[in-house]
Amino acid sequence: MVTRPLFAMALVAGLGACSSPPTEEPAAEASASAEPAATESAAAPAPASSDAATAASNGEPPFAVKAGDTVKVAKQAECFEVADPAATPWTMFPGVTVTYKGAQDGKAKVAGISGTECLIPWEALAPG
Repeated sequence: MVTRPLFAMALVAGLGACSSPPTEEPAAEASASAEPAATESAAAPAPASSDAATAASNGEPPFAVKAGDTVKVAKQAECFEVADPAATPWTMFPGVTVTYKGAQDGKAKVAGISGTECLIPWEALAPG
């Protein structure tokens, strides 16, 4: 029974501490908040790279390419077969070169050595 009054007093004291005016903490908070802002602006992507990312997300090629050009897989990605979309996709690994056939469903349509066409995300490709 003694714990309820003790708990109530601790609660009131804690709430009272929250409402008391801060001493020098705002100055420390201001300098701490200024540092992340400076780092965020330095870490912002270059306009050219953000334009390429926007183009790729819109389904447009992020670089100049036309049908028949050779492109390179820049990062590992799944490639979905065009002829049988229900088929299990296969993995395309970085360094593989493929022939660009066009664009479909916001992705690049490419063909490997086997000639099988598949769809791969634009962000996984780079100019050949």
